[in-house]
Amino acid sequence: MASYEFLAGSYDALTTDVGYGHWADYLERHFQKAAIPVHTVLDLACGTGSLTWELARRGYEMIGVDRSEEMLAAAQEKGMEETVDIPPLFLHQSMEMLDLYGTIDACVCCLD
Repeated sequence: MASYEFLAGSYDALTTDVGYGHWADYLERHFQKAAIPVHTVLDLACGTGSLTWELARRGYEMIGVDRSEEMLAAAQEKGMEETVDIPPLFLHQSMEMLDLYGTIDACVCCLD
């Protein structure tokens, strides 16, 4: 995980072309087709939380999970600039060991 220590500080600069707003639009189209209303969304491998915060701004209750403490620290730091009704919950966990006890309606995984 040492490689993420360096990457976390420059990740956002390296992913300026990702278009998280467009990703969120795409996901919302799928959420609207779901059999149940989607309120709580899990963002696996959330990195620095760009997509997590984008969906939180749109009113979703977000849980961001990443294995890198440095990425999560950068994601949490973004919250200082955000005003959302429900700030995301960021968890330092491995995907293999993740257990949320059925608390989510949808899951996204952004491995860009």
